[in-house]
Amino acid sequence: MQRRGSSFSLMAAALAGASPAGAAETAAVLPATSPWNVDYADDSCALRRSFGDGEKSAVFEIRQFVPSVMADFTIAANGIGISTRQAIQLHYEPESRPRIEGRSLRVILPQFYRGYAYNDALTPIPPGSDPKTYVPATDPERGAWESSIRAVTVTSGFDRRFTLATGPLHRPLEALRACMDELLTHWGIDVAAHKTMTKGVEAIDMPDLTAHLLAAYPSYQLDTGKSGTVRLRLMIDAQGKPTACHIQMKAKDDAFETTACRKFMTYGKFRPALDKDGKPMASYFVNRVIYLTN
Repeated sequence: MQRRGSSFSLMAAALAGASPAGAAETAAVLPATSPWNVDYADDSCALRRSFGDGEKSAVFEIRQFVPSVMADFTIAANGIGISTRQAIQLHYEPESRPRIEGRSLRVILPQFYRGYAYNDALTPIPPGSDPKTYVPATDPERGAWESSIRAVTVTSGFDRRFTLATGPLHRPLEALRACMDELLTHWGIDVAAHKTMTKGVEAIDMPDLTAHLLAAYPSYQLDTGKSGTVRLRLMIDAQGKPTACHIQMKAKDDAFETTACRKFMTYGKFRPALDKDGKPMASYFVNRVIYLTN
């Protein structure tokens, strides 16, 4: 069953007073040029919006493959070049501490957009803590933080600073979470039970499974020096047995997907998830396999 994308309409709030001292004079403010769009993909959910002022434009995407405090982010721009010497750094207004320091990949998108993809937490940084250390927030704390956000300011990684006039993020992120709830239902998962479960699925003896994966590097791809990344999802029953393997993100070569799923289904051993009473329950396990030649 295919899921279709849908638009979540919420225009940006004004930026008055949002930028910290000294940043407003140097950062180009890019207004929102589209509503938030929620992409209901088969195995992920994405929140996406476009920004720009004519000569300069940008896209901002937040994607999740499983419900989590973590998400995959993409920021790419057209008319603003990327830096070859600096990693991307950004902060959410009115915060001023950087969120990203070198944990990103450069990406090239259609229509000459260039930027970065990175993984980050959707949670506030507690005052006085290390910006690289995230503490899960309670629902009220998270909601208050998301509602307080007015913009995303990129301070390095591009040729110049720029600010995306996102407006408050609480309602858009609520729409993303609703998409993720629907996605779990699409997988046949009990959403209510998962919100109160005491433990998720745990892999047993990952080193042994990794050895099987490495030993099964597709021969033609190995001989020709081809590399690939597979993001997969296993459905795990209440006995800890994998019952199905699904590819969450296509690899460059189908052979990588077929091999990874076969090895996980054959050699994967798991402890099942536990519900609120500590009883085993059906759930899922996600993993990313990187095939890389020397």
